[in-house]
Amino acid sequence: NIGEGKYEITGDATNGWTVTVDGKDYRVEATGIVNGNGSSTGSVNWDKILEDANKNPESMKHEDQVKSSLIGIGTDGKPVNMDLWNPTYYEYNKTWKLTGNDNCYHTIDVYVGDITEDGKIIGKIPQYIWNSETNEFKPVTSMTVTFFGYENLIESPEIPSTVNEMNGTFYGCTKLKVAPEIPSSVIDMYRTFLGCTGLTTAPKIPNSVTSIYDTFSGCTGLTTAPEIPNSVTSMSGTFSRCTGLTTVPKIPNSVTDMYETFSGCTGLTTAPEIPNSVTSMKSTFSGCTGLTTAPEIPNSVTRMYCTFSGCTGLTTAPEIPNSVTSMDGTFSGCTGLTTAPKIPNSVTYMHDTFSGCTGLTTAPEIPNSVTSIEYTFSGCTGLTTAPKIPNSVTSIYDTFSGCTGLTTAPEIPNSVTSMNKTFSGCTNLTGEITINANL
Repeated sequence: NIGEGKYEITGDATNGWTVTVDGKDYRVEATGIVNGNGSSTGSVNWDKILEDANKNPESMKHEDQVKSSLIGIGTDGKPVNMDLWNPTYYEYNKTWKLTGNDNCYHTIDVYVGDITEDGKIIGKIPQYIWNSETNEFKPVTSMTVTFFGYENLIESPEIPSTVNEMNGTFYGCTKLKVAPEIPSSVIDMYRTFLGCTGLTTAPKIPNSVTSIYDTFSGCTGLTTAPEIPNSVTSMSGTFSRCTGLTTVPKIPNSVTDMYETFSGCTGLTTAPEIPNSVTSMKSTFSGCTGLTTAPEIPNSVTRMYCTFSGCTGLTTAPEIPNSVTSMDGTFSGCTGLTTAPKIPNSVTYMHDTFSGCTGLTTAPEIPNSVTSIEYTFSGCTGLTTAPKIPNSVTSIYDTFSGCTGLTTAPEIPNSVTSMNKTFSGCTNLTGEITINANL
């Protein structure tokens, strides 16, 4: 039902019809109605539209277009004013890209039209663009930094169903409130919404996506995370600096990398379960000051660099599995931590592991697999007893610096070759120190 008025109908049953009612066009397809305001009660019959457009490309030239020689078809199957777009054709894969750069560094404006008062672009995004060399319409497959820094964009336009790359598409769109539906063709969402501070609701992520690296990084208005499909393998920085995030998603067992996934999420109080597919937990929860309980660490994890660094609310450390080899900075700055976990003999690096843990009173046993304990207990003002240093350790640079509560020093084994500032600032240290080191 498209109301009453003076009707003018053009077209046929094969090609579809255009119904004009009091100057307003309605496009009628075999699959439904595409309305004059852009809404749709059915899908666009792309096979038929492309068949007809390839025969007569000029029929798809927008009536307001005067500068550009390009011809584009929008996501609604209608002509796009290509005066408003600056696309690039890539010969190697015969597709068009709405990209302003490579590697998410903005160099040129792709959309050169205005943003309306209600925060929208003019018209639709082109889904197909005519290529005069091949004499056919070719798809738009990439939207890398397409709307980079468009601070007045509030509502996203529809994304073409041909797009597979959305790297930095809305990077820095600080006023964006309405995210688009992500088409099932998209594989990469690298930094798609990075810095979109006005975004409060995340879109559904289709199970075609494999990487959500930095996808929502810095989206400070986001309170709830979307469901993560089991196609995703990398969650590096996905929600880093999302300070408003209070609820975390379930992590599927397809994910292997959780580098900085929730780093700086100060509103986070509960951590998700970590699946045994994850191998890297570098800085995963660093700076999560509201986190009070750590998740169980699966025995698939090998790297725990700065995993809980700066988690000042953390009072209990998790058990460290014997798959872990690096614990550099794992609990640095965890001022609420009173008891250290057992260190497995798989660990070789303990640089900065407990530095700044002012609530720590007893140090854990250092296994003889460890070679470096530089800064390991630096600034642990509550530490009263030092651990035995195994004969595998070669450097104890700044190991106990600033440990004002330490009264007795451990014996230094002959494996040690560097002792710079080992006990610097240990004002209560008394008695003799046995040094067997080869300095």
